Amino acid sequence: MKKTKILNYGIIIFSLLLYISLIFTDSIWSDEAFTMTAIRHDFIGITKTTAIDVHPPLYYYIVKIFTLLFGYSVPIAKFASIVPCILIMCIVTKKSEEIFKEKAGQIALIFNLLISFMPIAFIMNIEIRMYTWSMFFVTCSGIYAYEVYRKKNKRNIAIFLISSLCGAYTHYFAIVSIALIYLTLFILLIKKDKSNWKLCIFLAIITIIGYLPWLPTFLKQFKNVRTDYWIQDINVLADIKYLYQGKFTYAFLIVFVCIIIGFIRYLIKNKKDKEAILAVLAIINIFGTVLIGYILSMLIRPVFTSRYMYVAVGLFFLGVSMAISKIDYKNILKIVLITLLIINLPFSYIAEFNKAYNNGTEEFKSFIYENIKESDKVSSDIIELSWEELEYYMPYKKVRYKIDESTRGYVITKKSLEKLQEIIPNTNIEQVFEGDIDNTYKFVIYYVE
Repeated sequence: MKKTKILNYGIIIFSLLLYISLIFTDSIWSDEAFTMTAIRHDFIGITKTTAIDVHPPLYYYIVKIFTLLFGYSVPIAKFASIVPCILIMCIVTKKSEEIFKEKAGQIALIFNLLISFMPIAFIMNIEIRMYTWSMFFVTCSGIYAYEVYRKKNKRNIAIFLISSLCGAYTHYFAIVSIALIYLTLFILLIKKDKSNWKLCIFLAIITIIGYLPWLPTFLKQFKNVRTDYWIQDINVLADIKYLYQGKFTYAFLIVFVCIIIGFIRYLIKNKKDKEAILAVLAIINIFGTVLIGYILSMLIRPVFTSRYMYVAVGLFFLGVSMAISKIDYKNILKIVLITLLIINLPFSYIAEFNKAYNNGTEEFKSFIYENIKESDKVSSDIIELSWEELEYYMPYKKVRYKIDESTRGYVITKKSLEKLQEIIPNTNIEQVFEGDIDNTYKFVIYYVE
C-alpha cells in the first residue's frame, strides 16, 4: 500500500514536469487566442466579452488570476490548464484511501495514469480552454455527491455545492454532467431514507439561487445558438474515437471495450455490490452527457462536439479504474492497459512537442514584427484567423476580413497569386511570405500596391 502511494505521487510529479515541458511556446489556435484576448480585459470586461460568446465566465476569471499573479503569457495560461489535472489526481489519490480502503492504491494508480497519459490528455491538458477545469469541477461534484450520500455533514454538502456551481459556471455541458450527478444523488438519498427529500430540495434551491445571476445571459446565449452556431453536424465516429486518438486508437478502444464487457459480466453476478454501482454511475455519466448532447442537437441544431465530453472524462476514468478492480481478468487487463499507456506516451508526447515547438508560428511572428507597421493595411479572407487569431498576434492592427478590388497592403490568404490577381486586377502583387500558425493555419502573405 505504501509503495503504491509513493508510486502515485511519483506519477503526479512526473506528469506535472512532463506537461510543463510542453508549455513554453507562443503558438495557439483560434479558441485559445480568444481566451488570450479576453483576459486582456479586467474582470468586468471579461464578463461582457464572455456574455457575447457561448460560454460562462469562470474559466476566464481563473486564467486572469493566474496571469495577474505570474504575468500575461501563453505558458502561464497553459500552466493554468495543467493545475486542475494535478489537483484532481491528488484528490482522487487521497479520497481513494477513505472510500476504497485496500483497493485505493490500485484504483488511484489507474486513474492517475489515464488522466495523465491517455492520448487525448496530451492535447487537452495544456490547452488554453476551460475543459480541464470543467473536468475538475465535475469530478469533484461526483466524488462529493458520494460523500454526501455516505455522510451528510456540512463540509461534504458545502464542497459538493461549490464544485457543482463552479462547474456550471465553467462550461454548459458541465451543467449536463452535474445535472445527472444531482439526479443520481437524489434517487440514492431518497432510496436510502425518504426523509432525505428535504436535503434534496435544499440542494436544488441553493444551486438554482447560485446560478440565477448568470441565467439571463445563458438564456440569451442559448437563443443565439439556436439561430447561429459554428457546429454543423454531430460525428458519432469521431466521438467514439475521441479519447483514444493517436497512434494506438483501436488498441485503446479494444481494451476499454474488454473492460466494459468484463464489468458487465461482474455486475450480472454481483448486483448488490455498492462499489460496483458507484463505478456504473461514474461511467454512465459521460454516456449520458453525450446522449443529451445528441438529443439537443437533433431537437434544436448541432450543439455538441467531441471535446465537450471532456467535462465528464474524470468521472469516466474513475469509474473505469473501479471497474478494473472488479472484473475476473483484472490483472491481465490492468497490465495490458498500463503497458499500452506507457508505449503510447512517447508517441503522444513527441506529437505534442512538435506541435508546440515546430509549428511555423515564430517565423510568422518574426515576419509581421519586422515588416508590418502600424500604418500598413492588412486584409484576410481566412475566416478562422478572424476568430481572434490575428488579433492576438497583431493587437496593434485592425484587420479587414474581406478581399475585393479595393484591397491594398498586406493580404493573408490561401489563394494562389493568379487567383488573387483576378480578384484585385490592375495591381502589382508580390508574394512576401509563406507560412503557418500552430501547424493549423497555412497561408501565403502578399503585398498589393
